[in-house]
Order: sequence, then C-alpha cells, then structure tokens
Amino acid sequence: MKKIILVLISIIFIACSKDDDNADIPVTEKNVVISQDETYEYEFEFPGDESGYSITRQAESFELSNLQQDPATGGFIYNYKTQADFTGTDFVEISLTTYTIGLDKTSVTRIIRINFEIQNKSTGQ
Repeated sequence: MKKIILVLISIIFIACSKDDDNADIPVTEKNVVISQDETYEYEFEFPGDESGYSITRQAESFELSNLQQDPATGGFIYNYKTQADFTGTDFVEISLTTYTIGLDKTSVTRIIRINFEIQNKSTGQ
C-alpha cells in the first residue's frame, strides 16, 4: 500500500512540475470567426535560423490543419479548414521553439493559441 501511495505522489509531483515549466511561457491568443467553407491562413514572422513553429495541440474538428514553411521567406504559415458540416468552436496551439547554441538545448519560448468560431455558411451563425 505504501508503494502505491508513493507512486501516486510521484505522478502528481511530476504532473505539477510540468505545468510549472509552462507557466512562464507567454501565450498569445487570436480569436477568429470563419464560415464552414472558409480556409483560414495565418502567417507567422520568420523565427530565426535555429527556431521553428510546431503544432503542440491539434485542432479537433478539422479537414485541414497544418503548418508549412515558405522556402522563399523562411516564414511559417498555418492553414485551417473545418470539417464540412461542423459549426461551433475549435482551437489549435502552436509553439515557437528556439535553440540555444551555448546551452545546446531547445526550449519553447512562445505559444500562439488560435480560437476558431465556425459559423454556418448559409446563415452566418
């Protein structure tokens, strides 16, 4: 019984410490209203040579949800299109990860959360 309690306490401690690691990372939220048949595109600035964006929490009700890097500019573009008959809300979280040469490690330096409100294409609601 003592071993089970110790394991549970360890799991809780690890879960809480992971949340604390993300507590200092700034989160930028963007609210977007689109219709069912609309494809949304968001262009990020060029992050730098050893940095990049990645989807860290994928949208749930999507037909298209991806990141692409423009080879000409180095900038990143996020594309989203909802499932055909879906209306309601959805969201995606995209993280900017940077690489520090002196420390030889990567770290998340910013999180962008895009909140979608998807409206019926015929009624606009």
